[in-house]
Amino acid sequence: KAEYPYQTSDDIKGYRAAILSRYPIEFKENLHLAGHSEVQQRAIIKIKQQLIVVYNIQTISPWIRPRKILPFLTIPVYEFDERSLEIQDLIERLKKEHLPVIVAGDFNMSEQSQDYYYLRQVLNDSFRVSGMGFGLTWPAGWRLDFLIPNSTWKLNYPLFRIDYIWYSNHWVSKYAEVLSTTGSDHLPLVAELVLRK
Repeated sequence: KAEYPYQTSDDIKGYRAAILSRYPIEFKENLHLAGHSEVQQRAIIKIKQQLIVVYNIQTISPWIRPRKILPFLTIPVYEFDERSLEIQDLIERLKKEHLPVIVAGDFNMSEQSQDYYYLRQVLNDSFRVSGMGFGLTWPAGWRLDFLIPNSTWKLNYPLFRIDYIWYSNHWVSKYAEVLSTTGSDHLPLVAELVLRK
């Protein structure tokens, strides 16, 4: 709490979200993109005399439908229409923003998805601009017994980049990095963003 004295958190129907800030949170609202149950947050934060908008986003996970490809191996098949509706809702909200914007969170999409392409039309991806490497964040430390029954194998290295820090053209991204594990199934992503003068 000493490092981030300004905090807002919500637990709505089992969905948790929090924004921690070194600067005063002037306004906060909960969002439900595309009317879905996951809670997202939008906050206005005052950095010195500059107001900025921060979105904390968790999009719906793609629908997972198991498909058996071998007698001993079942793989998930993804359907992402619901997430696409949330991304379109977010984009419409972003088009109405006039302050500098940062949008961060678990987007449950890769760089190869159409939704990523749509977001890149309105925001910049901090890791793509100033990160090095692949930026893989998920899954971190997953046991593989859900794919291979009775397996003790563990996935020690993430395979996908689904967590992002996006920013409006008011900012410049100086640095972005994926950090080591914190106990979550996602690795943390950090970025240094500087307001343009």
